[in-house]
Amino acid sequence: MPWTLLWGTAQQFLVWPRDSVENPRDIFIINFITNLPGVPPALKCPYILDSAGHGATGIQAGGPLAFLARRIPVPFDIRPADISDITAIEQIVASAYAPYVARIGATPGPMLDDYPARVARNMVHVLETQEGIQGILVLIPEEDCLLLDNIAVSPGAQGKGYGRQLLRFAESEARRLGYAHIRLYTQEKMTENIGIYTRHGYVETHRAEEIGLKRVFMKKAL
Repeated sequence: MPWTLLWGTAQQFLVWPRDSVENPRDIFIINFITNLPGVPPALKCPYILDSAGHGATGIQAGGPLAFLARRIPVPFDIRPADISDITAIEQIVASAYAPYVARIGATPGPMLDDYPARVARNMVHVLETQEGIQGILVLIPEEDCLLLDNIAVSPGAQGKGYGRQLLRFAESEARRLGYAHIRLYTQEKMTENIGIYTRHGYVETHRAEEIGLKRVFMKKAL
């Protein structure tokens, strides 16, 4: 597909397909990744339009920049939450878990948690993009294991791999803190979540009822 380069620097390019310039959904911010696997060595070099990084030109189909002009996830940052994030955190949790209320016949535990207190205790991380906070993660240090207490992604941001990135971050944090295991729990009726965790290496350890909720407990060796 032919692309039009709107502006660029050595790190980032903003491009869109020439044949759909009227559709803002077809505008992508493309990271210039010199270490992208599979990129021929000849393409692993910076392209700068001018000293300020501005300008306009055409990218021919099959050209070097066209090779990089494809759907790449918007850059994100996972950082500790602060007090200014609490409203967004509570909104994401509410919208992510609301569909399960009718299925399990009760309010999921994460919808009942005190997030101002958890943020104050440095238990919460947020995944943030240029569009704002898209996901949240609650990690609780225990004596011999890190508890992944809650992971939630905004419904509008689901399907972009953010949940997977939060899982990876949680496991990295567990290793950084010196833990050999990470554990979590989910509802018995949230079968899709059980499947996701199983595919990521978590093993069911037991089932139990807590605060009136039937939970499945899982653990992963790191």
